[in-house]
Amino acid sequence: MESTLILKDLLNITSHQEELPWQPFRDGVEIYRLYGDGTSAAAALLRYQPLAKVPRHDHQGFEYIFVLSGSQTDENGEHLAGTLGSISLLQIVSCR
Repeated sequence: MESTLILKDLLNITSHQEELPWQPFRDGVEIYRLYGDGTSAAAALLRYQPLAKVPRHDHQGFEYIFVLSGSQTDENGEHLAGTLGSISLLQIVSCR
């Protein structure tokens, strides 16, 4: 039986983000896994401290980025809150 993932009120998650069980991911970056463990198909929310970075890395398939607040910067420029994008190879990412 397939399970369905429904994310209600996602656009307002920043107003109650402290209620989520964030886990350390990288220096200045925390993760809240929605499903999967990162070894295959997965979805997660990442929370960056100002100027935190994730090093260049590869993905099989695509990575989807939805900026909830602040901005995200990669080789394609700066992306402000409300931006949704997909990329197959992520360069160094910086958020503020």
